[in-house]
Amino acid sequence: MPRENRKRGKKHKAGETEQAAYETVNESTYGNFHALDEPPVHSQVFNSANEAPPFGAVDPDVKAYFRTVNDQLRDWQEERPDGEVGAEVDPNEERRMFFTAALSEMKGKELQLASDPDCSPVLERMLYSMDDFVRRVFTDSLAGSWLSLITDRFASHVCQTLLTVAADTVARESRGTFPSTPRSSDKGELFTMTQLIVNVCEDILSELPTSVHDPFASHVLRALLLLLAPRQLAMNSRPHKYAPSASSKKSASWKARIGPMKAVISNEFDITDFAIAKRAELPTPGDFSKMASRILSQFLDVLDGNEVRALAVNKVSSPVLQMLLELEASLGRSDAPDSVMDRVLAGLISQTESSPSPYVSGLFVDPTASHLSESLLSRCSSPVFLRLWDCYFADHLSRLATHPVANFVVARGVERLDAERLENTISRLHGTWTKARKSSHFGVLKSLIDRAGQIGSQEGVLVETICSMFELTTSEERKQFLPCVVRLKNIAEYRDALASRTTTRQDDDDKALGVPHRSRRNAEGAQGRDPLEPLTQGSLLLQSVLRLHEPHNSIVLESLHSLLPDELLALACNATSSRILDVALESSTVPLRSRKRLVTSFIGQFHLLVDDRIGSRVADRCWEAADPYLKEKVARSLIPHEQFLTGSYFGRYFFRSLRLPLLRHKPDQWKIIQGKERTLPTTSGNAVPQAQPKTLGDVETTIDLRPLKSNKKRKRKETHDEDEIEALFSGIGAKKIKGVAPSSELDVADGKAQPDLDMSILKAIKGAPADSGRRRK
Repeated sequence: MPRENRKRGKKHKAGETEQAAYETVNESTYGNFHALDEPPVHSQVFNSANEAPPFGAVDPDVKAYFRTVNDQLRDWQEERPDGEVGAEVDPNEERRMFFTAALSEMKGKELQLASDPDCSPVLERMLYSMDDFVRRVFTDSLAGSWLSLITDRFASHVCQTLLTVAADTVARESRGTFPSTPRSSDKGELFTMTQLIVNVCEDILSELPTSVHDPFASHVLRALLLLLAPRQLAMNSRPHKYAPSASSKKSASWKARIGPMKAVISNEFDITDFAIAKRAELPTPGDFSKMASRILSQFLDVLDGNEVRALAVNKVSSPVLQMLLELEASLGRSDAPDSVMDRVLAGLISQTESSPSPYVSGLFVDPTASHLSESLLSRCSSPVFLRLWDCYFADHLSRLATHPVANFVVARGVERLDAERLENTISRLHGTWTKARKSSHFGVLKSLIDRAGQIGSQEGVLVETICSMFELTTSEERKQFLPCVVRLKNIAEYRDALASRTTTRQDDDDKALGVPHRSRRNAEGAQGRDPLEPLTQGSLLLQSVLRLHEPHNSIVLESLHSLLPDELLALACNATSSRILDVALESSTVPLRSRKRLVTSFIGQFHLLVDDRIGSRVADRCWEAADPYLKEKVARSLIPHEQFLTGSYFGRYFFRSLRLPLLRHKPDQWKIIQGKERTLPTTSGNAVPQAQPKTLGDVETTIDLRPLKSNKKRKRKETHDEDEIEALFSGIGAKKIKGVAPSSELDVADGKAQPDLDMSILKAIKGAPADSGRRRK
């Protein structure tokens, strides 16, 4: 049997197999997905719908040509930008000629290619490499056909990608940057991208209610709203990760599989600089804001309250409704009677006294509408939020906080509670925490802790709540606070898990939080999940407790300090639990003495810590949090392991920051350098620190630390760093003073710090009387 026809699992009957195949084809037909690597599948799916192409079929030879174009563009997009060689040859010349030929072949066939299952992904890939003028020409070629395009399964993806890349062109036009356009007498005027987008909105505005329900057009509407109102709907401006985006998870998965899509031609209109910028920072024309407001008004005029409420529970239209609700809140129109928010809340805003609506209560427990409910709680005004909370949440917290869907909505609402309602919420949820722990629903508790830390209320009560949840009563049991919470087990379950281990000591260490350079995947697959493996929810809960004010966060710190060295090392080398140490070293609420104590506890095992992929990152955090005295203590403890660090894949990077040779030979100079590095701003993550301008006080760190053999003049390499130092000292006249050596020849062999040169000191030296004695020949 061919390999592609082999399938794992139990064999089913013929009827079940045919039914499963029918469901698979049906899902691929109506889903937001199209595969480029398997053209026959598209033809089968397309023919199964018994529908003719809306703009005519594409010639087979043209299909074959554009398949070649797709392969070539994909190869160029996947290779590194510095792959071209030859400085005298334009690296974009070949690509520009190839792209121009593809555009010439596409001319006049835009509508057919956009609706073709094989060629539509090629157009999407080409859109990223088009300059502003070509994009405007392509958008103009689609004019008058947008209603048919956005409702087509394949052409809708092209429209969505076009609206996405059009944001960069619109931003440049808002800044007054326009490309040069060739003049032709036989063609009319080409509109700007801003006017073209406005015309697109005019075309689809009349069919807005129908487009919201369409499974393909709804994604185009979301991309259009993101283009019209980036500051109100930009992804970076929304606090929660389930905020609506222009594409679904299925579409994002498909785009990740087909490879990266980016420009292959570098020019002044390259979009790569704008691709990493926040949408909210891009300038928006005033016509776009007016059009966004007009779309919102048209939506309210056409649909009544029942139709709007029906959109909230629909998987296709609910994300569009969520975007319109956020747009309305950003425009300050949500508190008006009969607004989108008022219609969704069944008249809660317009009516002075309203009873709880079963429809609104059902939104909180619906998997689709719960995301809309989170936006309601986040974007409504304070008076509306208080009425909504008192009407629908206050008396039903024990049921909603433990619901598998509604607990996310409750956690979103907790973020806006005041001190009085926070205390009331904690008291109402007193008897539900044990059930929440068994069902692993800790989102509400984490939100309560975060909110308590923000307003400085009920912090001690929540810490005691966690202790009672995990049955930690005595002081000895509370020392196991961190091991129990990070694994989401009470003290009895944690002790049983420790006692159930029957393997050797080495296996026990491997099955703990994780020993460097050992994989636990095979063991977990054979024996199941390790019961002592740290969990993400437990790690997030501990991080929230550490951000509480002192002394409420001391229970985590004391439990952390009571761990054995091997346990602490395993904690730092685990990808989940290492985040706890990050917060302990960086949070402003953690006392300085606790940070120093945590760094000191790693002394003696730093060489093992930096030898791990995760542990090396924790070691960098420890190094940044230490003062010069503690850094010297850590560095001297690593001198016996110098050879081990240089041979370690991860440890060698940490070894470079230690400067152990300088510490051994010139400890005073090493302390000066470490003190100056501590004053510089630190960077976190993968951010690259920018070069700081050199000042006179920073000259000591750039001095050649090798002892000078003689005072003879030597040729200097014309490097950029020496030019900066030379220009620095030339401004104060150090070269013209007799007896003062240049900055690069300052003698620091004795290890003493060189004082900063001042203009008054130099003038005093220059004005001193010369030696009256004769010089020795």
